[in-house]
Amino acid sequence: MVSKKPRAIPFGRRRRQQTDYRKRLSLLKSRLPRVVIRVSNARVIMQVVEFLPDGDKVLLSVNSAQLASFGWKHGTRNTPAAYLTGYLLGKRAKVADCIIDTGLVQPLKGSVMYAAIKGAVDAGLNVRVSEEIFPSEERAFGSHIAKYAETLQKDNPDTYKKVFSGVIKNGGDPTKIAADVEAVRSKLQ
Repeated sequence: MVSKKPRAIPFGRRRRQQTDYRKRLSLLKSRLPRVVIRVSNARVIMQVVEFLPDGDKVLLSVNSAQLASFGWKHGTRNTPAAYLTGYLLGKRAKVADCIIDTGLVQPLKGSVMYAAIKGAVDAGLNVRVSEEIFPSEERAFGSHIAKYAETLQKDNPDTYKKVFSGVIKNGGDPTKIAADVEAVRSKLQ
């Protein structure tokens, strides 16, 4: 009679689908600080995290809600806000090389996540990533949003007011988002 070997119970974070330990191990083997990016329903959060035997240590943390203090009025979870959040992280980071940690999210080319990385790279952070995955300059700076806002403003003013109500309420002009990205970016220098 052959006895079966008992199956190992996965770690709790793996059971709850919070951590991919194989991916984490491969990131830790690089011995580089990780740029951790999380995109919630409300904002973009970026951290520079270093591994220590006692546990991970967060060296720097920024999120898109902090952009309001620099004059940003266009929301906290769009592509230009992600770009500026990455730019802020890149300007404040005191590390030379980093590696990206996207967690369990399967990143897509040109996504909000890669707009954040593009901002960090443009600010001078050395992240090991191919530039092919970054969104275009037009998307990172919000020109596509401005074009949509202009079209909507001409064709359907009521819908324009509904779609961009938050930006208008904050005193922003969605048709000038690219100029606002440049203005906020110059303040982050």
